[in-house]
Amino acid sequence: MRRPTDGQGEAEMFLPGAGSNVYSPALSPDGRYVAFLSWERGTATTYIRPFPTGEGKWEIPESWESSVLWLQDRILYTVQNPEPALMEIPASLDGTLALGTARKLFPLGPQRLSLSQQGFSATPDGRRIPMVQDTGAVAPSGQVVVVENWAREFEGRAAGG
Repeated sequence: MRRPTDGQGEAEMFLPGAGSNVYSPALSPDGRYVAFLSWERGTATTYIRPFPTGEGKWEIPESWESSVLWLQDRILYTVQNPEPALMEIPASLDGTLALGTARKLFPLGPQRLSLSQQGFSATPDGRRIPMVQDTGAVAPSGQVVVVENWAREFEGRAAGG
């Protein structure tokens, strides 16, 4: 659904007929496209459509059960099969959307995220990618783990790149 931000008018379906089979929308930096997960083929696949018209559609290759993040010149996304990995695909927003060839940035460890959780982000230039990873460590039930002075580990690193 999309709703007017000024509070005037009615909400309307962005992808009529999709119902609850659409997850994790992500707008392009220029606001002309939206990437989203859809189960329309029986598996979670990432598609891109113009926004707000919704006319036309592109599929991000091998993007099953993916999280998507748009950057200025590319799209970052996760894949779960055949092995979990962070991928990127060049994306030109000049005129009509043009997608390049996808490539794996690096493998990921097991993740325990649902389709509604992003699990990673990136700096605006895309050079740094913080993410949630399952370390295998389990906190005892009913306890909260607090890490103090964690920023000290990063002191002096930001300037050096």
